[in-house]
Amino acid sequence: MSRRIAGLGDDELDRIVELVGRQNDSVVQRDLLRGIHESMKGKRQVKMPDNWNPVYPKLVESSRTEVHETALNLAVIFGDERALRSLQTTIVDGSASVPKRQTALRTLLANQPPTLPATLHGLLDDSAMRPSAIQALAAYADPKTPSLILQRYAKLTADEKSDAVHTLASRPAYALALLDAVADKTVTRTDLNAFTVRQLLALNDK
Repeated sequence: MSRRIAGLGDDELDRIVELVGRQNDSVVQRDLLRGIHESMKGKRQVKMPDNWNPVYPKLVESSRTEVHETALNLAVIFGDERALRSLQTTIVDGSASVPKRQTALRTLLANQPPTLPATLHGLLDDSAMRPSAIQALAAYADPKTPSLILQRYAKLTADEKSDAVHTLASRPAYALALLDAVADKTVTRTDLNAFTVRQLLALNDK
């Protein structure tokens, strides 16, 4: 089905979305949504189908998990603000399970909305999500990130320090902050393993 949907234009996609909305059989909804989602692999943003707005609430409230999750993933690709707000709320919800929060983060990170760095910065003080936040910040070039990580560096666990060093070695601007931190002993030289050194050398060659 995904191969058939992959070649469809906007009008055909609109009709499929309308068909999904008319369906009461969640298995059929799941299969149609799967086909749409598979056809969009590798795409971060796609124009929202004209009739997506009225269909989405029905799908996201489905009792079938696959329908709910696939609809949410598609909504992110379509830039649906309802989905983006919902996922951001889940990420910072301390009462939600950690796996659920991490899944929400992965979904958003695949789309990289511009508002995500601020959320990730807030998670640096959330012990349950801090490792995921530190790793995710490598995907963004945000000037606030190095100082916010380094301000907390001394209190990080060994694994979190490793993640922090890898994130700070991932971008030239971040790497400069990392080298300054090594120079002033905020980060010890022994925290820079061979892989990190290679990262820094590679950035220096660019």
